[in-house]
Amino acid sequence: MAEITDRESLENWLEGRPIEDARLIAARAALRVLPLLAVGTEYGDRDDQPFSTLSLPIFRALQIACVGSVWPHNANELRDIAGATDFSSFRYWVGYADIAATAAARAVAATGTDSGSAQHAITEAADADVSSTTDIWRSVDADAKLLEAGTDHTELGHTGLWHGDSASREISNQWGMFRKHLLQRPPEEGWGHWIDWYEGILRGDPGEEHLELEIALITNDKWNEGPAALNAEIARLADEAEIDEEVDQRPTAAAANEVKEVADAVAARSSEIAFSAAEKHDLIAKIIEEKRTRLPNDPEALEDAQEEIAKLEAMLPDLEQISDRAAQLPVSPTSTEVEPIVDKVLDLSAKAEEYVSIFVGRDRAPGVLDVAVIGGLTAFLIFCGAPAIASVVIASGAIAGTKLWDRIKGMMGKE
Repeated sequence: MAEITDRESLENWLEGRPIEDARLIAARAALRVLPLLAVGTEYGDRDDQPFSTLSLPIFRALQIACVGSVWPHNANELRDIAGATDFSSFRYWVGYADIAATAAARAVAATGTDSGSAQHAITEAADADVSSTTDIWRSVDADAKLLEAGTDHTELGHTGLWHGDSASREISNQWGMFRKHLLQRPPEEGWGHWIDWYEGILRGDPGEEHLELEIALITNDKWNEGPAALNAEIARLADEAEIDEEVDQRPTAAAANEVKEVADAVAARSSEIAFSAAEKHDLIAKIIEEKRTRLPNDPEALEDAQEEIAKLEAMLPDLEQISDRAAQLPVSPTSTEVEPIVDKVLDLSAKAEEYVSIFVGRDRAPGVLDVAVIGGLTAFLIFCGAPAIASVVIASGAIAGTKLWDRIKGMMGKE
């Protein structure tokens, strides 16, 4: 691919690329210049606008942009809040950093192939500091090259923000000063959370998905109460997430058996699984395109259709990686070699169940294209030894009755 060095080369590369690529590159570009927010806020209050009013909306915009791009299947859930929230509720902009952050958040609300907000975020970030422009474009180009090579969005989101290089001296210095000031603010304002969050992103750790999504969905009313109330709410959510994680991490015989079943199947049938995963990838890609040609005009129906497409798109990287990695396995693979494929198979199983849950929530049967997806994934995941997919079949039958149940069994080659 041609090197990305400016807006024109960026537009050329984005042409024909998924909107998710633009969103993620935009979020990461805006995050790189967050420290320059310090220049605009001057570390303190302005007139009748306290420091928190100047800074919190920008952290919020970046956090939403991050959640909606690192885990792109969350974009639909965040679309309303990303499109409607006034991230610049103060009376004046404080610099390029906030413009880039707001544009990155707006990109989460974009539908179809509209990458205008994302491109705006990237170019604003590149213009934020003259001494850092080259570094920003170099990092944007590195992000694009990884996506071009097949890195999925979540994996790139867990890559260090500067790809192992150091930020420009100006940005590094500004973050050091801004960080020091945040820690000197009143403790009840809770800036420690945002320092930890940003430094995690710098090293490639954007946090735990469920908790980050919960924070992104905090209501405007709570954000408007100020940093102390917001900090208390985030602390409450974090405590709940920690309890849930402790429960989830308790090993169970059923979970251990499920992992073993998939590992055994992958080790024994790696070449067949590689071929079948590629086949299912192509099937779902074609169904996505077919669904796009049938988008309804009714706003509510259109939103439903876009949600279905987004969940289908979230499965494609898993299928692609299962196919690629299974094809490279040796005849007698080790457990370490098999483990990444097992993880992807189980991830795919969970996403398949999420897809079915859409129709359960709407209390209506899937259409013909959806039946093809469910049937194909059911057969594939059972072939991979994933018993959890049984719940997909059961849920489908429950919401659509015996007729669909029989059709799915037929696709599985069962009577």
